[in-house]
Amino acid sequence: VIFQDNDFEVFVDPASSSHYYKELEINALASTWALCLNKPYGNSGYENSSRVFPGKGWDFSSAAEYAVHVDGSLNVPSIDNKGWTVEMALPLTDLMYNNTLLKPSPGMMWRINFSRVQWHVKVVDHHFEKVANMAEDNWVWSPQGEVAMHLPERWGFLQFADNKVNATDLLMDPHWTLRSLARFLYEAQNAFKEKRGEYASTMDLLAPFDLSKVLAKGTCSHVPTISMTQTGYTARIVSAAADFEALISEDRLLQIRSTADTTI
Repeated sequence: VIFQDNDFEVFVDPASSSHYYKELEINALASTWALCLNKPYGNSGYENSSRVFPGKGWDFSSAAEYAVHVDGSLNVPSIDNKGWTVEMALPLTDLMYNNTLLKPSPGMMWRINFSRVQWHVKVVDHHFEKVANMAEDNWVWSPQGEVAMHLPERWGFLQFADNKVNATDLLMDPHWTLRSLARFLYEAQNAFKEKRGEYASTMDLLAPFDLSKVLAKGTCSHVPTISMTQTGYTARIVSAAADFEALISEDRLLQIRSTADTTI
């Protein structure tokens, strides 16, 4: 696994659903490891990768390109080592695999984040070795609030554009309020289950937990409804304008859709 050494990692969720997102890890040797997760590990996610299926697991196609430049020399302490840089080109169709059929267009947004893993080392017999019993440092592009990359709902946004670099107007996610409320409800349900051993069936039960009191008041959206299922629940949150809704379930699956064909 690449992150056992210093590495750079990319995480992409084109559908912003927290399911079937992609991860790529690369180190200074230009060794790579790619994987597709049907959902996060914390939700009992299924990893499709060469680690699970040697020689057959999911990977980026041959159209993917990677390049690494080392300003110094690897594992030679006597050299003036300054750093290393990575460039990559990842096929959009690979990233969209099992995730979305919507091809990127100007203004469209995907969820994305980057991680840089750095281990603490010491010089031993003219080479570097890891410092024993010392955790690695993790630097991220979009802060997530905890050291855990597999929280797709907390990643930053990638906005597609066809203008020149730095000439595109920054857009705000039109569904940010719904996404945030769905996250609040999901986290409150987890807190409720940890204390009660089951998921809450109503907002009245859930209101005292975490930030779900914002949902229960109905100030930022209609008051959510919760439907119990065989595996857990599905909650429906309708926007204040009643034009879109968010569906969130116990396995972290998030769906944003128009209410045009639904009844409030």
